[in-house]
Order: sequence, then structure tokens, then C-alpha cells
Amino acid sequence: MQLTFRFLDVEKWSLHGTVRTLIPFLLFLVLKLKLDIKSLVLMSILGMMKGSLLPKLIMTCFLNFIIYEPTKEWLTNFIVYLVSVVAMDFIKYENGLETTMYNNTLFMWIFRLIIVGWIGYLLHKIILPFNKWNFLSKMI
Repeated sequence: MQLTFRFLDVEKWSLHGTVRTLIPFLLFLVLKLKLDIKSLVLMSILGMMKGSLLPKLIMTCFLNFIIYEPTKEWLTNFIVYLVSVVAMDFIKYENGLETTMYNNTLFMWIFRLIIVGWIGYLLHKIILPFNKWNFLSKMI
């Protein structure tokens, strides 16, 4: 089995990964699940996986075991991630819709803003808890 991850190497692949990342993100919103930094980063990683379905599902299981917590919330998230990976597998690279979006200048600028917004939101989720760390008071 082989599985690779592609991160922002080609703009067309970034579009593909972002479209796929929307699947778990929207499922989390619809099901009103908690969007914390772990879930957002995991969604991004799942969206960037390249390979056949079985390796993707196995890797998703391993990634979920890294953040394992014995709670009902974790189990619900785990199931949503697995369902998302199956749904993502139906979105093939360079399909007609993505090619059309890629060739549209206005859409590509909107897409780039979405990427910047997503990364900004991740950074916001990471940086916001700095005031809880009290690292500045220890440095002085």
C-alpha cells in the first residue's frame, strides 16, 4: 500500500485538497461538532491525502488514534472522519468542475482568499490560547 500527502505544491492540487477538506468541515458544522485545532489540522491532512481508499482509511484510523480520548465526542469525530474520507475518494483529481474553477481567474482569487482564511483561522486557534500559557511572565 502506498499513500502520499501533497501540500500546496501545485495550485491545482491545492484547489483539489481544499474542495475535499470542505467535506469534513461541513459535516462538523452540520452535526454541530467541536471545531478545535486538532480537528481542523486533521481535516486538512485528510484532504491532502493521495492514494487508494484502503490506505486512506487505515491512515485515518492511525491519525485518529494519535488524538484518542475515551469519549463519545472522539468516537463521533472518528466516524465523521471515516465517512469523509470515503466521500472524498469520490472527488477525483482534475475532474471537470475543478478544471473549470481553475481556469476561472475570479474563482481562483476567491480560492486563494479561502486558503489564507483557513490558515489564518488555524493560526488564530493556535495563538489565541497564548494568554493561558503565561510564557511571557516566566521570561521576564
